[in-house]
Amino acid sequence: MYIRSEYIEEAKIDQIQELRPEQWQKLNTSDRCAVLQKCADAIAEFEGRPKDVIVAEMYFFDSKTKGEFHPKDETLKTNTILISHEVLKCDDPYIAFGVLVHESRHAYICHAMDTPGFHPGQEQDIWLKDRQNAHAKSPGRASSEIEKYCDLAQKSLVDRLKKEVHPQQRSKEQLAILLYLCQEKQAALEIQAQKQKDEKERDR
Repeated sequence: MYIRSEYIEEAKIDQIQELRPEQWQKLNTSDRCAVLQKCADAIAEFEGRPKDVIVAEMYFFDSKTKGEFHPKDETLKTNTILISHEVLKCDDPYIAFGVLVHESRHAYICHAMDTPGFHPGQEQDIWLKDRQNAHAKSPGRASSEIEKYCDLAQKSLVDRLKKEVHPQQRSKEQLAILLYLCQEKQAALEIQAQKQKDEKERDR
């Protein structure tokens, strides 16, 4: 089953700390690409498909293109997700993560269509028919229906990571800091109280 927003923790994407804005902004484009590779591997492992997709930086001639998925063939020896250099330059990690999720869904659909029995349900037949129709019109192009699947995955996972998962992590960290400071203050008060008690004992 492909990843959905409710499975972010199970897929351990929430544990990729470099995806958080305060960490992402410290990285160069090469390091950011490596972070997205971690995401691609985590998604593939959760989905039960081989971790054989390489994430690479790309300068596209079309400035509107943010990413592409290219399945391996006779000339391309490995499945590849290309991420635009402009996307990797952006200090907002959720934009790059969204592109990665979108292209990873393409990778999942491609694997499902090429692997009978991999994906449960009737979606696989719909994808196969859509791919055949799209290929007849424009070889190598994904269908609009498949793009809808990828767009939906992109939006739902980005929204939950940005608006729920990461804010909850920050809240927990802030609470832990406050708890630590309270404990430190309490310990200091106890030490001070003990000193005062000892001084009174000596004065008797």
